[in-house]
Amino acid sequence: MDILAFTSFDQTFYHHPSHKNRVCISFYQRFQRFAVDESDGTLVCTRMDPPFHFPSRQINLNLISHQLTPRHLFRHIDSRLHDRTLSRRIAEKIAAEAVQYDGFKQPYVMSVYVVKTEQVVSQREEEEEEEESTCAICLDGLYKNDETFDLPYCSHRFHSTCIGEWLQSHRSCPLCRETLLEEYVETDFEEESLLF
Repeated sequence: MDILAFTSFDQTFYHHPSHKNRVCISFYQRFQRFAVDESDGTLVCTRMDPPFHFPSRQINLNLISHQLTPRHLFRHIDSRLHDRTLSRRIAEKIAAEAVQYDGFKQPYVMSVYVVKTEQVVSQREEEEEEEESTCAICLDGLYKNDETFDLPYCSHRFHSTCIGEWLQSHRSCPLCRETLLEEYVETDFEEESLLF
């Protein structure tokens, strides 16, 4: 699991003791796909799914500088995340980043990215492609010229029209039931009329 933190200054107002620093923690889940090279038996990375477009979850904190200690952060994060080990790691990363900005007169915005990468191994690349060759909603084949859509968190592929209709009444993947963020379904999917 990788935890990255980036900080920028909030240019909208001057610092005042009551102005709070903002911390946005975004969680991403990726799958690193491997296939076995039959010539020598080694694993070869074939792709990473999905790209970092949509977090599966976000935690937003507004804190004054003295609240950016590992102990204080841990309480805030664990109360939302309910994973003590991960909450501790995130709190320590945020506190370490915040120390660099202690004493600055402007509030800052910190973006924290928590990326969990799972490794998936398939015996053959062809088996993986066969698995994705049918739309699980209409049960018709997915062909090269079809308009398809891959869900951002689980990478399951469907016909664009099928998944569009599905998401009108459901907020999860029809195959694995992975929940989609409400804002993703309402804005990105409907307004941009699908990302191809």
